[in-house]
Amino acid sequence: MASRNRDLYVHLEDELKKLINETSLEKVTSLLERIKKENSLYGLVWPTDEIKERIPFSLENGFFPVLKNIKELEIKSNQDLFNSNVLVEGDNYHLLKILQATHQQKVNVIYIDPPYNTGNKDFKYNDNFVDEDDNYRHSKWLTFMEKRLKLARNLLTMDGLIFISIDNHEFAQLKLLCDEIFGERNFITNFIWKKKNGGGNDSRFIITEHEYVYVYARSIKRTFFKKDTKATVEMKYPFQDEKGFYQLERLDKQSLGYQKSLDFPIYDKDNKKYIPKQKNPASPNARWRWSEETVKQRFNELVFKNGQVYTKNYQKSEYLPASILYDERFGRTQSGKILLKKILGKDTFSYPKPVELIKHLLRVSTHKDSLILDFFAGSGTTAQAVMELNKEDGGNRKFILGTNNENNICTDVTYKRVKKVIDGYLKVAPCQEGMQYLKIDFIAQEKQWKEEIKDFQFQKQLFPKLESIYLFKENASYMTLKKENVNYSIYESGQNNIIFVRDADEFVEKMTKVLQKDIHEKTKFIIFNYFHNNQFDLQDDKLLIERFLKCLHEKGLQVDLSQIEIGPKNIINNMIKGCL
Repeated sequence: MASRNRDLYVHLEDELKKLINETSLEKVTSLLERIKKENSLYGLVWPTDEIKERIPFSLENGFFPVLKNIKELEIKSNQDLFNSNVLVEGDNYHLLKILQATHQQKVNVIYIDPPYNTGNKDFKYNDNFVDEDDNYRHSKWLTFMEKRLKLARNLLTMDGLIFISIDNHEFAQLKLLCDEIFGERNFITNFIWKKKNGGGNDSRFIITEHEYVYVYARSIKRTFFKKDTKATVEMKYPFQDEKGFYQLERLDKQSLGYQKSLDFPIYDKDNKKYIPKQKNPASPNARWRWSEETVKQRFNELVFKNGQVYTKNYQKSEYLPASILYDERFGRTQSGKILLKKILGKDTFSYPKPVELIKHLLRVSTHKDSLILDFFAGSGTTAQAVMELNKEDGGNRKFILGTNNENNICTDVTYKRVKKVIDGYLKVAPCQEGMQYLKIDFIAQEKQWKEEIKDFQFQKQLFPKLESIYLFKENASYMTLKKENVNYSIYESGQNNIIFVRDADEFVEKMTKVLQKDIHEKTKFIIFNYFHNNQFDLQDDKLLIERFLKCLHEKGLQVDLSQIEIGPKNIINNMIKGCL
């Protein structure tokens, strides 16, 4: 069934009334044709031209996003020497565009808790809150989400999953939007999470106790879900043998559909005969669950008791995850708020998700070395869930969080929460983790960047500022700048280092013996190969690497081809091609 977005028709109706007042027959006819065309479409439709999102500091307006490493906010750990977790301060749209260049198909799981668009000042669009009387309320939210979800999809590994929390306000719209972006076939489930006990001020007719979590796969043929090891079932297992506790389940069933081949006599060791119990022998509907061959092979597993044939149903230690998250073990909104107050010492966030909920989602969807992204990081629940899960099972999962710093949420809530959890709070032991704090910055140009990027001088200005993005891509943001001049910069940590070569010929020609000491088998070279007219010449790259390697060998340096890579222009390339 086609979904019609009311916003579109409100807009078209307004236009029609205006044109009728202007008595423009030609324009009215044109608009009626447009209505007819829109009505013939299948799927989610909403006006976009009239409500374009104005994104500050966009590439289209001449700003190129880069990353600044705020070293004074780095959280170090003796165990996590690389401090591989990352918190990025800035607009999540810019973060997602940077991630196109650094993390395509590298993220295993995405969890987000976007604004619910309740009309109660929870969703800003173009710097204004969207209220419930806004005729374009749903259209603005869809435009906002569509941009970000399309970029997010590119980041998932082929077996990756995305979890999206939502409530009734945009529940239906989000389903249709995700069907378009991720594919209807890649829909996994819709978790129903009990968020509170009892009613509240939001209850008028029905007490709303739940929210939803949509789950989509990048590719349903390649994804996976683990068993829920914390699950319990309200079933009794009154018997026990060497294999464990079990209950008896009758071998004959009436609800499986009658098959004559499964209606046969079974004899116990005393040669007593058993047949499926038919309510009406003239119209049989009962049959065995096992075939004759299976009965022969597994005869010793059968239990003959009280004139019936049974099999043993053993108590399980784990179950498939259930779609209804009802138990207290999944947390409540109030428990999430209480925990955050304990950690930070004050009320700082209205509706934080409970750690228990996010831990459950990650427990059934991640491996021990998975990378988790949350680009609506809010209070930082996802970070705490990742670190606590690592403590529980010895995992090495890592997270990337992204949030803006409106009302100091990033510095005063997200960052401080992560730091408290890492350092330990109250009587909770520390997590042996670390974290980098990155901040999105911009390079501004008078001309649009697509014009300016052709200029060689601009490239020389831009490329060095992309080093932090490349370090982020290589999971090396923890490295410290050791040396820098006009021709190169060296970042190092322990025995590892990365040398960004800004002018390959000058670098080799002016290489000193002191610099040669910094080059060894663990050194990685990133060469800036400048380009003209927005063209990327792979052949030119190959020749440059070969020439550079030859020069290093002539200097007596034993460097392998695998240690050399062409760098920043590849970042720009990924940000240009279909990812913006």
